[in-house]
Amino acid sequence: MSTSQASATVGINFDDTSTIPFPQTGISEDAPTFFATLLSSPPSVEAVALLAGRVAAYMCEQQCPQIAALYLQVVARHLVPPAEQVANNPSTGGTSNRGLSSLPQRNDERVEILQAVGYAAAKCSPRSAISQSGILPVLARLIPSPPYSLCSAQVELMQCALLAGHYRYLQR
Repeated sequence: MSTSQASATVGINFDDTSTIPFPQTGISEDAPTFFATLLSSPPSVEAVALLAGRVAAYMCEQQCPQIAALYLQVVARHLVPPAEQVANNPSTGGTSNRGLSSLPQRNDERVEILQAVGYAAAKCSPRSAISQSGILPVLARLIPSPPYSLCSAQVELMQCALLAGHYRYLQR
């Protein structure tokens, strides 16, 4: 196996039986497979962490509309606001949904992911792929209520809503 085909087995473990391998040589060669695997995985903090760093940097540079739409779908699946994580936590009386994730703990990871969402939305074609990804309601839930100042989630929500033609999100 050549180095370009090798992928790390150091991925993320969801239930001690499945690991999502992160491509060692870079996301560009295996992006569709990597994102499809994340889409089929339960939401998790570990998956959100994988969406930052090299993956976010890749999304800011790539030009493929299909990959951009996949990234938006993966972020929408795994990025769950902290309030929903608490609401679904059995220890707080919520329903059982063990895998739900929240925003990354590190601010730089949050910024990287949200910035990559903006770049990905700008590259989506057709524009309906943005709304079909489910990213708009996720971004809307990330905005504190009432918003005290303009936050990065609000900026990306406005950009995504404009690009998708969903102006009702701009009325908030």
